[in-house]
Amino acid sequence: MDFTFSLLGHPNVTAVKQRFVGEEWGRKDRATMQKWLDDKIKQVTTENKPFIAPVQKFQQLIEGSTEILKTFDGVFEALPVTSVFNKGLKKLQGYETMLRLLNSVVTEAPDFATRDISFTSKVEIIVQWAFGFKSCRSVFRITKFRDEFENVLKEYTKFLSSSESAYVLRADNPDGWLSSAALQELELMGFKDLYVCDPTKPHYGYTSYDDFFTRRLKDALADSAAYYIAKDVPLAHEFWLKHQSYSLSSMLGQSEYSPKFSGGTVYQAFLSPINYHRWHAPVSGSVVKTQTIPGRYFSYEGELDIEATRTILYIQADEPGIGLVALVCVGMVEVGTCEVTIEEGSHVDRGQELGSFHFGGSTCCLIFQSQVKIEFASDLGGKVNKKIGTIASA
Repeated sequence: MDFTFSLLGHPNVTAVKQRFVGEEWGRKDRATMQKWLDDKIKQVTTENKPFIAPVQKFQQLIEGSTEILKTFDGVFEALPVTSVFNKGLKKLQGYETMLRLLNSVVTEAPDFATRDISFTSKVEIIVQWAFGFKSCRSVFRITKFRDEFENVLKEYTKFLSSSESAYVLRADNPDGWLSSAALQELELMGFKDLYVCDPTKPHYGYTSYDDFFTRRLKDALADSAAYYIAKDVPLAHEFWLKHQSYSLSSMLGQSEYSPKFSGGTVYQAFLSPINYHRWHAPVSGSVVKTQTIPGRYFSYEGELDIEATRTILYIQADEPGIGLVALVCVGMVEVGTCEVTIEEGSHVDRGQELGSFHFGGSTCCLIFQSQVKIEFASDLGGKVNKKIGTIASA
């Protein structure tokens, strides 16, 4: 039997398994982020924009806590000029600059020109100076600090749902998603024919950046590009999701269903920012359970870790040979980036919409139990209605 995985991915993606922090940055990644940081520091210094309310509250918390303020001051005084904390990062001369940078990025929508620099990556580089010092990592153990920091990031999701974010959809914006350069790339994937849009209306009929990001297909379903395939996977096997390592068990949130997938097969797919971001059922069956695990920043054993928001859907396939299937959709760190549109206990047909990413999200994993033997297609590039594999035996 054949099956399709109904998401659209980038046909030329490669499995680059690097984090964008510390010494693990590639030279190209570091240079790209360095230029972005230099330009952004100049921008916020010149603009000197008033802080939005969540940033004001974050500032008040920092300045009202002797412990936190002393930690930050000590970090900036000791900030070295090394391959990690280079000259550009040295320009972060105090927590006030960090706050100004955060204030800027949470009120800016992603544009076509900087589509390869994700919001999460921007946040990481802004606070990168803190990640290198155990004393500063420890502040993420303080619940109020972590809560106020995450409240700042949540402001980003509100902004992207607002009409203010539609400035990146103006045709006269040279860096926007509907500029001539962007449309040229979008049309390579048949944008106007594939997606619901109206070129006669402002912003092609999209009301916000998130409305554009979650745009619907007109008719056909689309397939994702393979990023990583693993068979006979133990629960302790680790995968890279959003530049972070997860075991199969932790990927599934230590669920009671996790042991059922020990020794199974994992198909991991990748989405680029220009692609389709709604999820569709890979098989027909009953939705046994849905679970959304909120993302967070936290400190563990002296290290700062970042856990992405992810939604897990368990579907008991109608076909006995397929059995229980888990679909893991990985969004950004911020809460609310994954939306489920079906209910537990409902029956879904293959290709039926299950939910969507909002604001950001680029990885999905399809997990089969050990008794399901799959022959994957040799060409797993992103094409419409293309099967990704065949159940060989069960």
